[in-house]
Amino acid sequence: MHHNKRDFTSQPLLQKQAKIIQLLEQSGYVDSSRISKEIIEFTGGDLEKIDIVLADIAANKPWEYIRGWTIFDGNKIKVSKDTLIPRVETEDLVEAAEAAILDLLQRYQEKISIIDLGTGSGAVIISLYKRLLVQRIRVKFLASDVSISVLDVVRANISENLIKPEAIELIQSDLLADLKFQHKTVFIVANLPYIPVTEMSDLEPSVKEYEPRLALDGGEDGINIYKRLFDQLKEQSKKHSFSGIIETHSRSINQLAEYVRQSYSSVQILPDRFNRPRFIKCS
Repeated sequence: MHHNKRDFTSQPLLQKQAKIIQLLEQSGYVDSSRISKEIIEFTGGDLEKIDIVLADIAANKPWEYIRGWTIFDGNKIKVSKDTLIPRVETEDLVEAAEAAILDLLQRYQEKISIIDLGTGSGAVIISLYKRLLVQRIRVKFLASDVSISVLDVVRANISENLIKPEAIELIQSDLLADLKFQHKTVFIVANLPYIPVTEMSDLEPSVKEYEPRLALDGGEDGINIYKRLFDQLKEQSKKHSFSGIIETHSRSINQLAEYVRQSYSSVQILPDRFNRPRFIKCS
């Protein structure tokens, strides 16, 4: 049976593509020509399906949620209403974490644990696992989240991206509450909720209306959850040697760094690719 392949250069489709680009630009998408091509691919160029997608975009639904996945650090990452869409700046978190872990492994000969706290889609721990190709044998990879439905998405992403899905252990836990580490040296990577409550209403409609509040709301000053984490780390510091890197809000980063300095002698603020202060590295 012979199917005619849809003609992606037909007049109605070209007119529709111009409409898609226009709507994407109005909705604040910077890479509208790339996304318009993705929309045509996703719908197979079917004009009715395209209209359904455009109605969603007009209602501020992010393209990544419509399609159900995004690309992060070269990996295909499934996203759902329970998970935040990983941002490009978070790829810089992965890069900085990789450098710090390599440094740690060079200085200590023993095995270490790496934990991605509040893992969300699992994008960060999957990227680190893939990047640490040679060093993997000396590392125990863990990822935790407070939400069970989030961990289902992580499980799917690990199966999609890793040959050995069992290489990353998943644990449901509110921060460190239910975590046990088998190694003395533990490296923490975290991109926890850091939007101050007062700024929640100023977020883009696409973020505010569709992304999970649980993954965004950082409490009164945006650093409440991180403060709780550093208090827990302090309590466990006799048993384990913790170091790590976290992503936070550029406006509250100095205040949080001061808090971290109470427990760590080396605390550095690092910028993201847009030159905004975004990460705190501590050891």
